[in-house]
Amino acid sequence: ADVSENEGGADDDQPDNGVTNSIAATVDAGEEDTANDFVEEDIKGSWSGNVSEDTNNDDIGDTPISGVLITLYLDDNANGILDSGETTIVGSTTTDSSGDYIITGLTPDYYIAVETQPTGFDDVNEDEGGLDNDGNGNPANNNQIAGIVDAGEIDQNNDFVEEEQSVQLGSWSGNVSEDTNNDDIGDTPMSGVTITLYTDPNSDGNPSDGSVAGISTTDSNGNYIFTGLTPGSYVVVEAQPDGYDDVSENEGGSDNDQGNNGINNSIAGIVDAGETDQHNDFVEEAQTGSWNGNVSEDTNGDGEGDTPIPGVLITLHPDYNGNGLLDPDEEAVIAGTGTTDHNGNYSINNLIPGSYLAVETQPDGYGNVSEVDGGADHDSSDNGVINVIPGTVSPGENDTNNNFVEYNMNRATPTPTPTPISRPDRPNRPPPHPTNAEVSEITATSAVLTWDDNSNGEIGFRIYKGSLLVARVGANITTYMLKGLDPKTTYTYRIKSHNRFGESYWSTVSFTTEDDYAWMPAVYHIIPLD
Repeated sequence: ADVSENEGGADDDQPDNGVTNSIAATVDAGEEDTANDFVEEDIKGSWSGNVSEDTNNDDIGDTPISGVLITLYLDDNANGILDSGETTIVGSTTTDSSGDYIITGLTPDYYIAVETQPTGFDDVNEDEGGLDNDGNGNPANNNQIAGIVDAGEIDQNNDFVEEEQSVQLGSWSGNVSEDTNNDDIGDTPMSGVTITLYTDPNSDGNPSDGSVAGISTTDSNGNYIFTGLTPGSYVVVEAQPDGYDDVSENEGGSDNDQGNNGINNSIAGIVDAGETDQHNDFVEEAQTGSWNGNVSEDTNGDGEGDTPIPGVLITLHPDYNGNGLLDPDEEAVIAGTGTTDHNGNYSINNLIPGSYLAVETQPDGYGNVSEVDGGADHDSSDNGVINVIPGTVSPGENDTNNNFVEYNMNRATPTPTPTPISRPDRPNRPPPHPTNAEVSEITATSAVLTWDDNSNGEIGFRIYKGSLLVARVGANITTYMLKGLDPKTTYTYRIKSHNRFGESYWSTVSFTTEDDYAWMPAVYHIIPLD
């Protein structure tokens, strides 16, 4: 821009003519008319642009971003790149609500605009604008725009486009299992255990200051998982399963990023972007249970125990296959023993959960009346075997009321009646034995037993296969269907009647089942045609 004009020369022969960019003068003969000078001043320029967000992934800005810092540096060597030695800042500003920025009062020169990357955004591109498109030499996507500001130029459209950072979600998973052999390592999966995931804002490993991020339950394999997790610190809490004690908690994850937080049933950890944080496992141990019961004498013939019998040995065996019968391999293993006290009670403690068989050693001078399985769950019916009670001990269970009832074979009269009353139909001795035992309706797998009842004073009848008690029927019943027999096999059964004074002699019957012809193929007689 014009500042002044000065007419020089030795004679200063013309005053200022008042015309911009014009000097009037007179040149005399031989004169060197000098110092006719013009003084100019640069017209200032400006640099402007915009910062916006690409919201639809087309690399074009859609939404303005305010508050972004833009710093303008002098590009001393005009190479379009902000070198380490180029530290001269000619101006800085922040974007307004429309995402726009402007830096004014710039003398003509080479410049580089540098954007401070806004938090939560990734760089998409930079667009050098200006009237001359003069700075294309700057590398792309480095938050820099190079350009030239000419005298008086409004160098605009120097724009930065950003994209919101995409958060890679992670997951948290683990397992709950039972330690069955006391080595503190999980052996058997536990299903249905509730697991709650909490955020951990201050990363202290304590869930009390967090909020619930998810609730899950373990599947049939003991596994649980939480997905779609924003990167951050978390704490997972296990609801202690009933009947079990805590053994350990193991923080896993690919980074093993948190140590033991010292809280039982709790695991702290960090989920990184895209991380599958796994092996966050809980190990439990089943609480031991107990088996209790009573041995008593039926003194009045009603089948119920009346008087305790002390000193009776009860032996508990595992029932590995859960069939309620004492198999040879189970008889060799003793899980515990108990002896009845003066109240007839016995107790066997520290039992791991499982199926058991309580076997009573028949006390001398007594005959068997009944065995009753008790327990909180009444978990097994009578297995039909004398002096044996089957049952299941659950974790932490006190399995009670596993009772044996006996009668005194040497007692002359019932107690507490001081003087017995003679009754022809119920003499003070075992009842007469059944007679005329027969077998009918014999097939390959079944048969029907029948017999005659010779007394009306029995409690019922007991049916033995050899020496093994296999069935009981009530009084006045004189028939029983045998099932599950093997084809073409000889069987011997004994039938006894019994009352509170003991069992009768037996009535014996033997028979052989039919052959099973179901396997034989059909035979056809083919008659040739003439």
